[in-house]
Amino acid sequence: MSSFYITASGDAIIPSDNVSLSFEAWYYDNGVKRTIVSRSEDRIVVPAGDSNLYWFKWEIPAGLEGKTVYETYSVNPDRAVEERTYSNNSITTEFTVSSPEIVKQTENPVYSGSVPGTYGRTQTPNASSNSVSWYQYSFENGRFVKHEYGLTMANSGLVIRPDSTAHGSQINGIWKMKSGYGISLTYNMNLTAPAGKEMPSGDAYTKGSVTALFPEFGYSDTAGKSCSLEWSGSSAVLYANTAVSNKRIHLIPVWFPNGSYKVAAKVTRIFTPAGVVSGVVQSNAITIDGSMFDDWYLGR
Repeated sequence: MSSFYITASGDAIIPSDNVSLSFEAWYYDNGVKRTIVSRSEDRIVVPAGDSNLYWFKWEIPAGLEGKTVYETYSVNPDRAVEERTYSNNSITTEFTVSSPEIVKQTENPVYSGSVPGTYGRTQTPNASSNSVSWYQYSFENGRFVKHEYGLTMANSGLVIRPDSTAHGSQINGIWKMKSGYGISLTYNMNLTAPAGKEMPSGDAYTKGSVTALFPEFGYSDTAGKSCSLEWSGSSAVLYANTAVSNKRIHLIPVWFPNGSYKVAAKVTRIFTPAGVVSGVVQSNAITIDGSMFDDWYLGR
């Protein structure tokens, strides 16, 4: 998400002025310029003596890790409006592309006849989220209108339930199952506008990244103890688990003690023109009662 302010230090800029802006991102490949994206917007508007915010949503192609990417923002490039100076109409910035996010997978549990000594019940991380807000002027019916936008992430939407093989039961809306079986996980992100703000259109934010955190690992977000979620349409789900015929499930260790089992999800990288929205959400609780050996142990 690349955003920038355009300032009209003199007269207002209105649609009939036909002022445009352009944006380009590129890098060099063995001295050859390679354009990633080139876009423009026509008939921009800016009130006199004020600024207006514009942005472009785009993606960095894979394989550019470590490369320097340049961004150029230009306003009035074809000089549709006469100015005293054009020297401040263009700016170029640069950044180095970081390594892509690592897709995290939890280690599939191995058999343990007792609760590991490293395990201790950890409180589920508190639900939290931040908000961002910004404004943008439009020109409607011959006058400037200031739109106040905002975005916050609701602390809900994470649902876990027993896999069909777990033979779980639901009583008064709460699932009960035995340890050793799998659970499915679905996250439906709910983005809303804070009170008094308008909800922006989809071109003003990204989906973000979601990582599931589990109680048997103390809700750690490190590799091997947490799991990245994959976007499938409007929902984020577990990646296919190769250990269980590519089903999208997470296996609860056999040793996990009876009681409440809740998952948390860390949501990051929801980019907007005014900053990043992030947060933590909690799932519903599943009650663990017994283990899979209660189903399969002969003579018990």
